[in-house]
Amino acid sequence: MTLVNTQLPVPLVGRLDQLAEQATARRPGIIREALTAYVNDRTAPVSRDEAEHD
Repeated sequence: MTLVNTQLPVPLVGRLDQLAEQATARRPGIIREALTAYVNDRTAPVSRDEAEHD
């Protein structure tokens, strides 16, 4: 893995910390999971049905 620094709004960090506490996870893991889902969603191939109905 590589280290990436970013700035987040304070309220978002608070929400991340609440999620981490509830899930007994760490903040970096939650951020990594969320970014992975976001990128996968944005780069996933579009089915023919989706392309024709857009």
